[in-house]
Amino acid sequence: MSRFIALPVDGDAFILQRAGYTILVDGGKRSELLASELARFKVTHLDFVVCTHADEDHAGGLVDLLGRSSISVNEFWLPGAWLQSLPVLLPHPKKVVDELVGEADLFQDRDIFNEKIAYAGESEINARQIEYNNFRKEKHLDIKQREQEKSGRGLDWLKEWVKPSTVSSVDAARMFRNGERRIKYRVRKKGMSSQTAANWIRLIKTAQRIREIALQAIDHNVCVRWFDHKDFRRKNYAEGGEPELLIPLNSIELTAPPTFVVGLMHKKLSTLNVHSLVFLSPGYDEAEVPEHSRFSVVFTGDSPLGYGKNYAQSWLIWPNEASTRTIATAPHHGSESNAHAYAHLQAVTDVLIWIRSGGLSRHPEGTYRSIPIGSRYCTNCPHLGLERRVVELYMVAPFLIDVKGYQCSC
Repeated sequence: MSRFIALPVDGDAFILQRAGYTILVDGGKRSELLASELARFKVTHLDFVVCTHADEDHAGGLVDLLGRSSISVNEFWLPGAWLQSLPVLLPHPKKVVDELVGEADLFQDRDIFNEKIAYAGESEINARQIEYNNFRKEKHLDIKQREQEKSGRGLDWLKEWVKPSTVSSVDAARMFRNGERRIKYRVRKKGMSSQTAANWIRLIKTAQRIREIALQAIDHNVCVRWFDHKDFRRKNYAEGGEPELLIPLNSIELTAPPTFVVGLMHKKLSTLNVHSLVFLSPGYDEAEVPEHSRFSVVFTGDSPLGYGKNYAQSWLIWPNEASTRTIATAPHHGSESNAHAYAHLQAVTDVLIWIRSGGLSRHPEGTYRSIPIGSRYCTNCPHLGLERRVVELYMVAPFLIDVKGYQCSC
C-alpha cells in the first residue's frame, strides 16, 4: 500500500512511501519544524530528498535537516541550475554577495524580477510526443540496474569546488548578512525602492540556502543527483531519475558537470517559478504490476506547467507507461498565476485528488477553489482561519481510502 503525506509545515513538504522507498519532496521553510513532523510520522530514513527549487518555502527546511536530526538520507536530488553558482559560492561567498550588490546598483529599479517578462525571451518548447515516448522506452531501466550504475559523481563535483580555504558557514552567514545591510543602505541613501531591495535580499538569502544545502551533502557524504531544466528546454525531452519510482517531467539528470558560463549572478540564482522542477511517481497499468502502484503522483512545485503568454501552452507529455489515475500537488500553492497548470495536467491525466499546502493569505485562489469539493484538500486554510493539519491518504487501486485532512470547501 502506498502512502502520501502533505506535512503541515509553512510551505511545501510532501512524503511519498511506495515500493519500500520513502521520498521527501521539498521541506517547507524551517528545518526544526520539518524534523519534528518527520519524527511524528516515525520517519528516520529518507531514500530520496528532492528540492524542486530554491525558494524559502520549499528549500528552507532542507538547509539543516541532517544537522538538526538523526535522519539519514541516501540521495539529494537538486536543481542543476545551482551548479552555475556553486563553483564560486562554495569557496568565495563574499564574491557572490559583492556581485549581487553590484548588479543591484547596475539595474537600479528596472523590472528584472517580473517573471513573465524575464521568461518571455527564452526559447519555447516544441514537445514531440512520439519521439519522447520512444526515447523513454529505450532508456527504461529497472531500479536495481540503476542502483548498480549510481556513483557519487554529483557529490564529487561539489567536493572538487571546496578548497581548503573554503569559508565556514558561520563566517559566510556574516557575509550574507552584510550583503543584506548594504542593500538596505541603498533604500535609505540611494533611493532604491523597498520592493526592489526585497528582491535583491531574497537573492542573497537564496545564495545562502543553496550553499548550505550543498555543504550539508558534503558534510554527511550524501550522494547528489542534479536535474537541469535548461537541458530539457533545449532537447525537448526529460530523462533520469528512477523509472519505476520517480522521474522528472521537465528536466534532464546530468551525468557530467555543466560548462561554467560567465554571466550575471542574479540570473544564476534565478527564483523564477517557471524553472521549478516537476517530478512524477508513475503508477503502472500493466496487469503484472501490484495494484498498490497503480496511482501516479505528480509533484508540481511552483511550476505553471507551460510556456508562452500566461503559460497557456503546455509542455507536459505523459509517459506511456504511467497510470493516468493521478494525485497531484497544487501548483504554486493554489496561486492564480498558475491557473493554466490545472488544465495542462488534466489534459494528459485524470487528477482524482489535488493537495495544496503553504502559500499566502490569499491562497488558494479562484481556479483551485473551482475544483469540485471532494477532489481538493489543504494542509492550511487562510480563508477559514483553520490551523495547519496533515493531509494523509493511502492509495489502493481502484480506490483511495482513508483520506485524512481538510477537505477544501472555501
